[in-house]
Amino acid sequence: MKLYDQPCASAAMRLHVQALEARAEDYRVLHRLPHADEIWLSPTPSTGTVTIGVVDVETTGLTENDQMVELALAKVVIGDGQIVDLKPPISMLEDPGQPLSDAVKHVTRLEDEDLHGQRFDEDLLAVEMGDVDVLVAFNAAFDARFVRERFPGIRHPWVCALRDFDWAGAGYHSRNQGGLLAELGHFYTAHRAAADAWALLVLIANSAPDGRAIAAHLVERGQRTDVRLSASGAPFQVKDDLKAAGYRWQADRRVWRIDVAEADASAQVDFLRALHPSIRPVVEVVDWYNRHCC
Repeated sequence: MKLYDQPCASAAMRLHVQALEARAEDYRVLHRLPHADEIWLSPTPSTGTVTIGVVDVETTGLTENDQMVELALAKVVIGDGQIVDLKPPISMLEDPGQPLSDAVKHVTRLEDEDLHGQRFDEDLLAVEMGDVDVLVAFNAAFDARFVRERFPGIRHPWVCALRDFDWAGAGYHSRNQGGLLAELGHFYTAHRAAADAWALLVLIANSAPDGRAIAAHLVERGQRTDVRLSASGAPFQVKDDLKAAGYRWQADRRVWRIDVAEADASAQVDFLRALHPSIRPVVEVVDWYNRHCC
């Protein structure tokens, strides 16, 4: 069940849409994202709400030497597993002090003139962050790195919409934000921070198969403590075995690693030691303060 009304211009158009949707084998109808007042909200529980800050950033590039030029923050409140309140995104710009590349201009539709003399409003951001319990981004490892670099005083925990929810298990096939929203029947223009943050809010406001909001699942998963296993010293010839076992290559540290539940840690250590004698398993405890930051 959707948590919002599908927007439509007129009764006549609704009839056309219904006719197309009745021929699902031939047509697929995509709707714009709902506005805030079109989303159904549950009654606010007396206790136990969690406020999630939904973040998106635009940057001058993808490397650690690049800078954030746009930041957006939306907010969604969950209680009893449901969406009880939300706030559309605020957004702000900052001049990186150098011209944007043509590739960044093409993707973001930002021009150097848009950024000239701009500066992030740190006072406004501090006010908006005042009631936020946890931050979420679609790819938190990317966004969190830039936010922490620019605003070291922001020490909130993070959850990752891509990795902290079992999309495949919930019946989805896509692995990107636009594709997941398309599976829900929506389209939007991506790659500006406010639009992407609002799109992510709408995405996680939807219900999971158990009837709870996806946002509630993200918080629940984020609060779990895991163990991170790194296959230090793993030779090149075992990379396929590690990949098949669920390990991911961490390029900046040049190591294969995996996050597992605490109960599964010893089995992973045994697996690594049996895989190759040169592997030295490194074990770290991770939680939602460090899971997506390093």
